[in-house]
Amino acid sequence: MLPTDVTSLTMPALYYRERAFLTDLVDPAGARHFFGGDLGLAISGEPHGPYPLHRIITIDLTDDRLAIPDPRKLGQVPLVFGMRYEASEMRYEVESSGSIKLKWPCEKDPSSPNDWPYADYPDTLPRLGLRFLDPIPCKLDVFSNLTHQGINFAEPDEVIVIVPSTQDYAGTSLWGKHGWGVQILFHLTTADRIVFATQQID
Repeated sequence: MLPTDVTSLTMPALYYRERAFLTDLVDPAGARHFFGGDLGLAISGEPHGPYPLHRIITIDLTDDRLAIPDPRKLGQVPLVFGMRYEASEMRYEVESSGSIKLKWPCEKDPSSPNDWPYADYPDTLPRLGLRFLDPIPCKLDVFSNLTHQGINFAEPDEVIVIVPSTQDYAGTSLWGKHGWGVQILFHLTTADRIVFATQQID
């Protein structure tokens, strides 16, 4: 059953073509999808500032259960976010499973405090397996209810992923005790390999 509102979504969720997938955390051994882990990417394009970027989720497009086309044969798609950048909104092209090109970086200049979002923030989030549960028929406006500010539009081939802050991931908090309610949203179109990443706050 799909959660009824934003406060009841405690794990990442994916939307594609009027289907929603909820997730469970599992042992990474043998998993096809992942939360966290080493960034492990060659990064080109626009500069992004002094702090490291974070790999948030890795989606395996070869998983037939998701039925997401992979015309560019990317295989695994890294969903990346600038957790240490206070004004983090970014757009990038996935050149391959191991390379991204920044089109719109989170911050070119070091304007974020060095203790954002909290002191001693890890450079790498713990690597956990992620399992997508059975698909749930779902209109975009219903899936939008799982976000703070809504999702007004999606291209027909657009994949949307919500990452809530209400779950500690193997003892690591995404946003710290003062960041409860912050969500990361990823918008991916596989045809042009573009990912737009932003955040929503309650």
